[in-house]
Amino acid sequence: MGQKTAIIFVADRNFLMPSILAMLQISRQKDTMSVADLFLFTTDLDDTDFRTITDLVTTHGITTIRLDLDKVLSEQETLSFRKTHISISALGRFFTGSCIDSKYENILYIDGDVQVIGSIFDLANADIPDDKILGVIDKQFLKAKERDKSGEKTREYLKKLGILHEADYFNSGVLAAKRETWINLCKEAFDYFVKHSEDCMFHDQSALNAVSVGRRLPMSPKYNFTTMFAENNLLNIVKPSIIHFTGAE
Repeated sequence: MGQKTAIIFVADRNFLMPSILAMLQISRQKDTMSVADLFLFTTDLDDTDFRTITDLVTTHGITTIRLDLDKVLSEQETLSFRKTHISISALGRFFTGSCIDSKYENILYIDGDVQVIGSIFDLANADIPDDKILGVIDKQFLKAKERDKSGEKTREYLKKLGILHEADYFNSGVLAAKRETWINLCKEAFDYFVKHSEDCMFHDQSALNAVSVGRRLPMSPKYNFTTMFAENNLLNIVKPSIIHFTGAE
């Protein structure tokens, strides 16, 4: 029986080293690697650097794949990308699914700004329903409840995305879905981003939330322990497996 899940990271030069470090942390988990394979998508490496990185990580069971993201994005005249610390390579996830062999049942996507400090076997081995995506609630759940300008702005942002209940909004740093579901959702999300990029305050995350209303299933915060959870002292309740460094902190 082959591996069940393809674990994918997408990185440009800025996120390359932390992404590789996180992947090495996963590669040392015998339980997880018994059901999963690792894939590193790069977006801006030249031939020489790509070969160097490939030689470095292949010995650790990591497969490298190049994404020609510039070509894909240059064809979209209406596309706008809000400038933040997040690079446009974040959109690369939308084009990963078709590069993964159909022998893999699930896709597990993980951002590069994480540290993997515990087993992710249960997540990699999860039985995920068709047309559903696993994701962790994000800080907009709290911000939308605030009665100030920030809360008002958050509520307006969610409304533009078609999200009526703030608890439905999820963080896109760790996501899991069936391979076919991932391909379909990512296509929908990219199409949405192209048409509504001005409304996508958080880029790919905004677009994925907009097309996933009613399709998101809760994921345990242990697999995407964002800064929000740390700030609210949930370390006393949740023992994280993946720490996700979100926000300016």
